[in-house]
Amino acid sequence: MSDPSDNTTSSVNSIRRLLEVTGRTKVNPKDLLIAADIDPFLLKTANNRVPNSKISHLTRNSIERTGNVALGLHIGELSRPGLFDILGHAVMCCRTLRESFDITARFIPLIGDSDRMTVTMERDYAMITYEPVNLLPDYSKTCSEIAMASLIVNGRWLTERKIKPIEVHFQYAQPAYMSEYRRIFGSAISFEQNETRLILERGDLDYPLNQANPELLSTLIHQAEEKLAGLSTRQSFSDQVAELLAPEIKRAEPHIGTTAEKLMMSVRTLQRRLREENTSYQKVLDQTRNQAAKRLLHEAFFSHDDITSLLGFSSTSSFFRSFKRWNGLTPGEFLRQ
Repeated sequence: MSDPSDNTTSSVNSIRRLLEVTGRTKVNPKDLLIAADIDPFLLKTANNRVPNSKISHLTRNSIERTGNVALGLHIGELSRPGLFDILGHAVMCCRTLRESFDITARFIPLIGDSDRMTVTMERDYAMITYEPVNLLPDYSKTCSEIAMASLIVNGRWLTERKIKPIEVHFQYAQPAYMSEYRRIFGSAISFEQNETRLILERGDLDYPLNQANPELLSTLIHQAEEKLAGLSTRQSFSDQVAELLAPEIKRAEPHIGTTAEKLMMSVRTLQRRLREENTSYQKVLDQTRNQAAKRLLHEAFFSHDDITSLLGFSSTSSFFRSFKRWNGLTPGEFLRQ
């Protein structure tokens, strides 16, 4: 089955929380990372992000290796706002629980591209709805468990109150480990619902937070907005491949395996992701060479022989044929336009 999460990413903080839980077992966290093709070095920097397809593989393997079928609930239960970088610190600086939920909903893409959250206020109650998008069903279920457990546990931690949901809804079928759901959420839990959501007393969201700091919150929101804007302008996957190929095109044929290794994925995954953008490795390589050729042709001090060598062609005639195929023009005709 094709993984729809290949084109989405999550913060490495998501992996750190998972490894904190699995690390309490005899399973070696490093082995889990290697099996999921995740470089452990990435976890050292909070700004790094990892494809959700890899995190999905890591999660599935962790559940199988540890035997902890309630892993998602346990990850959520252990989370604290401070683990979520800028977003977490902003949440702690909010004045009320409602403000903290609103901030989380606004900036939740900083946690993961596939996460969506809304806060709806009714007359007597509040609904916090979570939706994971573009994920395979098993990982979607785990993400829902993590999110819902995180929301209620962090709400209690931030307010220092024993908040009890009126109801908790999940979209998937009831699992076998209901005792863990009841322990975390209480008794009013329903499955196979239209949406995954927490339903709380409206007054619960008015509880003040003890670490409120409006001035610092303003600064953190500004930083979060800049970071979110950066995510929204991320390169396409084919652009990422082209960026890696640019310094390599002087070689006759930059190997796809080398490029895949730099992107920390298999050749098959690289090819599939390029197909999803209606392109291929060869097309990206040709486009990269073509763009470089056009730039070099405009530089008067580069001869055709120089360009042939710089772009990794075996001969000047080979370069001319390729350029004509790409542009419908010879290099000379291109310059005379």
